[in-house]
Amino acid sequence: MEPASKRQKTDDSPLAEILHRLTHGNQSYIKKSISSLPTPSYLVELHRLKQNVETMRQRAKSLGVSLRPHVKTHKTIEAALLQLYGDEISTIDVDRVKATAKITVSTLGEARFFAAHDFQDILYAVPIVRAKLDAAAALSRQIRKFCVLVDSEYGANDLIEYSLAHKDVSFHVYVDIDSGYHRTGFDPTSDSVFTSIKAMKDANIDIVGLYTHGGDSYHANGSAEAAQYAERETKVIVDFAAELKTRLQLQLDIVAVGSTPTCSNPPAGSADSWGVGATEIHPGNYVFYDVTQASIGSCSLENNASFVLARVISKYANPKRLMLDAGALALSKDQGATHMRPAGAPQTWGQIHGHPDMHLTRITQELGVVEGNFDFEASLRVDSVVKIMPNHSCLAAACYPKFYIVDTDGLTVVDEWKTCPREW
Repeated sequence: MEPASKRQKTDDSPLAEILHRLTHGNQSYIKKSISSLPTPSYLVELHRLKQNVETMRQRAKSLGVSLRPHVKTHKTIEAALLQLYGDEISTIDVDRVKATAKITVSTLGEARFFAAHDFQDILYAVPIVRAKLDAAAALSRQIRKFCVLVDSEYGANDLIEYSLAHKDVSFHVYVDIDSGYHRTGFDPTSDSVFTSIKAMKDANIDIVGLYTHGGDSYHANGSAEAAQYAERETKVIVDFAAELKTRLQLQLDIVAVGSTPTCSNPPAGSADSWGVGATEIHPGNYVFYDVTQASIGSCSLENNASFVLARVISKYANPKRLMLDAGALALSKDQGATHMRPAGAPQTWGQIHGHPDMHLTRITQELGVVEGNFDFEASLRVDSVVKIMPNHSCLAAACYPKFYIVDTDGLTVVDEWKTCPREW
């Protein structure tokens, strides 16, 4: 079969156009310098993103687990396609995406956006409640497989009641298990989880898999400890899967684990297998990584693929400081990995790329204050731009309606990617 990249482009759908751009580049885009952009803006260095996603794809393959990437970090069709297909993107066409793409989202708005672009297998990884079931039902009718998350007897009962009243809707369910983070999920040792699963099964609801999110791994003190978190979350959910098979004679093919720290640092000793029983992973932040991920050992700062572009709008000699036009609404107010901050080190709201002596120590809604042990006279001039590595790229990226895609020189914009509308 001829590679998709060499076949004539005949499909004019939005997805086909995006696939074409990812393979051939945006030939109609007029390149520009980042210094000409409005500030603040969000930059994505495409070569670093591609390296990050391909590394995760190959890791999943080598460990024998399926990758259902989370798209909440970037909320773009382009990055989702690269998460799924990486270096093989030039061989992918619309029919292949429809048949094989599977993703994880965190809002129904994201689900609608990706469904409108022909993604046919979507997991909404937030516990479902009665008020959102009409919207979920509409998505279930629109695409081949819309999966919802049930994390308690309350969600299970709502889903059962709704399904019995709407026979035309086919819900697919992941059962959320608390593996130690204590955010969402059934207590795996409780009777209620087995009662709820049996009730859903008796109501002919399709239970497709188990799900857990090891978010406590963000408290790791380095890569070795992150791997221990990965081992723990895997053991909890795999042990539960075994108990489920014993008590209800229900064996599920999908046992899903993982956050970016644990997927970047799989269980120790997992040379060619994630661990007996785990079959799917769902990381998301790894697309961009960020200062937090570098601090806790998920990556190095060189893996950081996204930046907030800000402009120096003033400078003051006493006390010595620079003023940037990027504050909380450009960077978020995520404090980063505070447990890894050295004693006496200042709180910073991101790292200024290429200027290790400058620290972004204070932010208000629209302003950021830079302090530090730098030469005031030789420092950045007013109206110059800086690139800031965000503490938490998921939150920072969510502040922007589009991303500027930057070439390998880090200075030239070659494309723009629109993010999904901010709706829930």
